[in-house]
Amino acid sequence: MISSGPPELAELLAALRADGLPLGPQELIRLHQAFAGAPRLDRPGLKRFLACLLVKTSEQQALFAQRFDGWCPDRPAAWEAEPAPAPARAASVAPLATFADEPFEPLLLGPTARPWLPAVGLCTALLLVAGIVYLVRPPQIGPEGPPVERPAVTLPHIHEEQDALPANPAPQVWYWQARIPPAGIVVPFRLQPRELALVALLAGLAAGALWWRYRRRLPPPPWLPPTGDGPAWLPLPPVTGSDTTLLGPRERRTLVWNIGRFAGEDLTRRLDQPATAAATARAAGRAELRYRHARFPREVWLWLDSHCLDPTLAPLAGEIATSLGRAGLGVRRGSFAGTPLRVWWRRDDHCEPTRLEGHREHAMVALLTDGAGLARALEAPLHSRRVTRLLRQLRLWPHLVLVDFGPPGRLARRLRPFGLAVIPPQALAGWLGGQASGPALQGDLRLWAAACCLGADPLDAASA
Repeated sequence: MISSGPPELAELLAALRADGLPLGPQELIRLHQAFAGAPRLDRPGLKRFLACLLVKTSEQQALFAQRFDGWCPDRPAAWEAEPAPAPARAASVAPLATFADEPFEPLLLGPTARPWLPAVGLCTALLLVAGIVYLVRPPQIGPEGPPVERPAVTLPHIHEEQDALPANPAPQVWYWQARIPPAGIVVPFRLQPRELALVALLAGLAAGALWWRYRRRLPPPPWLPPTGDGPAWLPLPPVTGSDTTLLGPRERRTLVWNIGRFAGEDLTRRLDQPATAAATARAAGRAELRYRHARFPREVWLWLDSHCLDPTLAPLAGEIATSLGRAGLGVRRGSFAGTPLRVWWRRDDHCEPTRLEGHREHAMVALLTDGAGLARALEAPLHSRRVTRLLRQLRLWPHLVLVDFGPPGRLARRLRPFGLAVIPPQALAGWLGGQASGPALQGDLRLWAAACCLGADPLDAASA
C-alpha cells in the first residue's frame, strides 16, 4: 500500500546509513536543532539544507543526491493555505476624527536630568580652553635696558729689572666677540608650577568624570548578607594524582608499561646468546654472532561505533588515547556507523578492514560498540553476506577484540560462531596491557588454588 502523505525523514536517513554514510547521534541532534525553527523550504532548499547537515565529502554528495531524488521526487509543492486574519471588532477601532479633535498633551516625565551637570560641563570646557590657550601662546619677553658702560681697567706699570721678563708683554690685546642682538634670543618654554597645577587639575577632572560615568553604567553589586556560624576558610581537596575517572592509576601504569610489542627486521647491538651458541655449534666452533631484533610497541587502534548511545564509550576511548599519547605510544581513533565495513579516521581519510593486510600483524585493534548495528546487519538480507565475510576476516586478526557496551552476554552469544573475542569495557585496559580478561580468583578459591600448586604430587582437575 502506497501512502499518500509526505515522506518521513527517517526513511531517507535509514537509506543513507545503509549506504555507508556516518550518521550518528551528533547528526541526529544537529538535525533536531536545525528543524526546531520550523523553516519553510521548497525542494531545492530542503536538498541544500540536508546536504549541508549530512554530507561531508564529494562521494557522499553524489550518493545523497541519488537517494534524495528517490525519496523526494520533483513535484509541485502543495503549501497549506494560511488562515486569514480575524476581522477586528468595530468597537475597538476609533475613527480618525475622534483623535484629531482631541488636544495633544505631551507626556511629562519626572525630573530625571540633574541640573548641576551643565554647570560642571561648562566649567570643565572653560578650564580646558584656558589651559590650551595658555600653553599655545608664547611668553612675552620684555625689552632690555640700555647697556651699562664699564670703566676701562688700566694695568699699573711695573718697573722691570734688567734681564727680567716683562710683566706686560703686550700692552694692547685684540680679541673677537660675537654680537648677538637681544631680539634674537628665544627663551625655551618650561612648565611653571602654576601650569603643572593646571594640568594636574584637568587630569583629575577627567579621571573623576570617567569614574562617575563608569559607576553610573556599572553600579557596584550589593554586599552579600552575613553568613551564619561556620568556618571562615576551607582547605583545598587533596590531589588524587590522576586526571582520569574511568581508569585508575594502577590500570594506567599497566596499560602504558605492558603494552604489546613486536619484533622488527632491524638488528640491535644486544647479543642473542642462544642463537649465537647454536650458530657457533653448527659452524664447528667458529664464532658466529647473532644479534637480537629490535622490538617496537604495537600501535593501538580504537574504532568507535558512532551509533552507540552509551555515554561512557567516548570518555573511555579518550582517557586511553590520552594515557598512551603522554607515554609516547602510537594510538589512532576511528569511527564507524554500526558495522566496521568502513572506518573513518580524521577528515576524509578512511580505510576498509577487509583490505588491510600489512597492519593487522602489529596493530592492537579494539572495536567499541554495543552490537546493535551488527545484529541488525546480520539479520538484514541485503547486508548479511558482507557483514559475515567481514567478521570471518576479522577473526584472522591476531590482536583484535570487541568491547561490549550493550547488555552483558548478548554480543558474545551473537558472535560466538565467528570466534571473535568479546570483553567488557572495564577489561579493555587490562587487555591492552597484556593481562588476562577472565575473572581473577578471590577468597577461599584462591587459597585452594595456591595449595594445589604447592603440593608435592601433581594434581589433575578431577583430584582437585
